[in-house]
Formats: sequence, C-alpha cells, structure tokens
Amino acid sequence: MAKVNNSTSVPKNPTVRFRRFDFPRLLAFVLSSVFCLLHTALPSAHAVGFNWYVNDTSTLGDTYTTATGVDTNAGSTTAPFRTLKQAMDSAAAGDTIWIDAGTFDAVISVSPTETAGVNITKDSITLIGKDSASTFINHGKNQPNHYGIYADTQSGIVVRDLCVVGAHDGIVFVNVDAA
Repeated sequence: MAKVNNSTSVPKNPTVRFRRFDFPRLLAFVLSSVFCLLHTALPSAHAVGFNWYVNDTSTLGDTYTTATGVDTNAGSTTAPFRTLKQAMDSAAAGDTIWIDAGTFDAVISVSPTETAGVNITKDSITLIGKDSASTFINHGKNQPNHYGIYADTQSGIVVRDLCVVGAHDGIVFVNVDAA
C-alpha cells in the first residue's frame, strides 16, 4: 500500500522522474501520466520568443517543416536543423523549438556520469513535437542515469506532443520551477 505524505513542506531539492514502460503497460501509463505528452494547438498560437525548427532526414508526415534537417541550416521551416542539440544551442530563453515527425537520437553529457537525449539549459524553453505518435526522442541507453529529457534549475519549461523512448528515465526535472 502506498504511503501518503500529508506534509505541507516542499522538499529542498525536488526531482521529477517519468519512467519508460514496456509496450503492454504503455496504454495504462499514458492514461495515468504525462510520459507521452498530448496536446493540440496551432504553432502560431503558442510562440512567445523566437521559433526554431528541427526535422530528421525525411519529410514524410511532416507538419512544421518543408525540408529535411541539416545542422548547418538556419533552423527555419524551410531550412530546419537536424538535431535537437543544434536547436538548443541556438535557442535563447523564451524560444520555442518545433520538432517535426521523426525519431531524434542523441546522447548528450549532463554530468560525468549522466547523459540525456535533450539537455534543457535555458529558462522558458518550449519543446513541441508533431504528436506523441510521430515525434520520438530516442536516447538509446536504457540504463540508470540516462534520461530522455533533462533539466536542472530552469524555470518555465514546456514539453508536449512528443514521446520519449529508449531512456531509463523519460523526463527528469531537478529543481525546475513552473514546468
């Protein structure tokens, strides 16, 4: 039986973790959590800062971009980046990164013993995929200390319409406010 903590105090270093589950458990998990983040909205209705665009090497099923991604591109709808790392490096606080349909593989070091598929290092970053059945963040290392999406001491983060696969912990936010 689960214990209920009725304390009104907030832990000093809160950590939020979303675990990846096997496919047979996925439906129940999606219905009870935010692992595969679902939401629908028009791209222009959400943007506050600058918009960056990411696409894989295919335009099949794409919504936001009209070309395949290349990291030397400008990060626009007609010339999107290939990797989320390039988009994160280009983004500033308040920017939105639109991730089109596809699988985005990455292993980025967040500490000497931890890695992530996406490391959010700026405040008020928004990551929006096409939908959770089409946009996949694939870390590829289903071992402890390997995360799909990671943020530490940021605020105002929004992540939606994508699915994290291949990571031990799907989304890990440490000391993140208003996410």
